[in-house]
Amino acid sequence: MAKQNPSPETIEELDLKVQATFIQQEHRLWQILQNFIRYSSASADDPRRNASRSALLIRLLMSLIQPAVTTGVSFIAVLGLLLAWHANQLIEKQNALISEQNTLIQSQLEEQVSLEVNPNLSNGIVQVTDNTIPSFGQIVQFPWKITISNNGSQQLFIVEYRVMQGDSLTSSAFYSGIDGGLFDEDGQSVKLPIKLDAGETRIFHILVGIPIPLDVFELFPTDINPLTDRELSCALAKEGIDIFGNSVTDMSKEFGTSEIGCSIFYENAGKSLPFFFEFTTGRGNKFSAIQKKYDLSR
Repeated sequence: MAKQNPSPETIEELDLKVQATFIQQEHRLWQILQNFIRYSSASADDPRRNASRSALLIRLLMSLIQPAVTTGVSFIAVLGLLLAWHANQLIEKQNALISEQNTLIQSQLEEQVSLEVNPNLSNGIVQVTDNTIPSFGQIVQFPWKITISNNGSQQLFIVEYRVMQGDSLTSSAFYSGIDGGLFDEDGQSVKLPIKLDAGETRIFHILVGIPIPLDVFELFPTDINPLTDRELSCALAKEGIDIFGNSVTDMSKEFGTSEIGCSIFYENAGKSLPFFFEFTTGRGNKFSAIQKKYDLSR
C-alpha cells in the first residue's frame, strides 16, 4: 500500500514550531524585545507568540535574580541548573521537530511509481515481425497492457523505458523486435517524455516481441487478418499446443465456447517466458515489473 504524503499545511505547522523553539531559547535582550514586539500581534494559536513572551519572562527573572548573586549563590546555582535543564529540553524538542520536518519534506520529494502489467489483452492484434532468430524462433509481437500510477505528491516524467526477456535486469536478454512500441488505448503511438501528475494513473499498450518456435509458427492461421491474441490461442488449441509449444487441451466441446472464443485447459506453462519492464523518470529513478504471458502458479 502506498504511504500517504503530508499536506503542505503540516509542513508549515512544523516550521512554525521550529521557529518557536529558537525564539524561546534566545538570551540576547535586544533580540528578545524585537521578537516580543514582532509577534505580540500574532494570532493566539501562533506558537511564536507564546515563545517570545516566555523568552522575555525568563530574561526578566534573570535580571531580578542577578542583584542577589552575592547573598543567594546557592539559590542562583539551583536556578541555573533548572534553567539549563529547561534549555536542554527545548533543544531536544527542537531537534525532534526538525527531524520530523525533514522526514516529511523528504517523503514529499520521493517519487513513488507503481507498475502493473497485464498480458491478457484478448482482443489485441498480433503483429508478425520480420525478425527470425535461429534456434530461438519467429518474433511475434503481442499487445500487453501497462498501468502506471504516480503515487507520490510531486509531478514526474517518464523519460525512458525498456523491455527485456528475463526475470531481472542482470539475467535478461534483448533482441530485435522485442519492443514494438508504446501506444495509448486508442492505438496512437506515445512519445516520451510522459507526464504524470501527483496521484495520476495512465494506461498504455506495449507490443512485446515473443519468440515463437518455428514449428508452432507454421501452425498460425493464415485466413484470419487481422489476428487477435485470443483467436490465435484458440486456433493453436485445436492443434493441442499454445504459442510456446506447451501442451493444451481444447475444452470447447465439453464446456462450450466462452465469450472470448474458446475454452482451453493449460496442462503446464513451463515454456512461458518472463519479461522484465523498466521505466526511468527524469530524476533517474527506476521502477520495474516482471510478467509472463501466463503463469499457472498464480
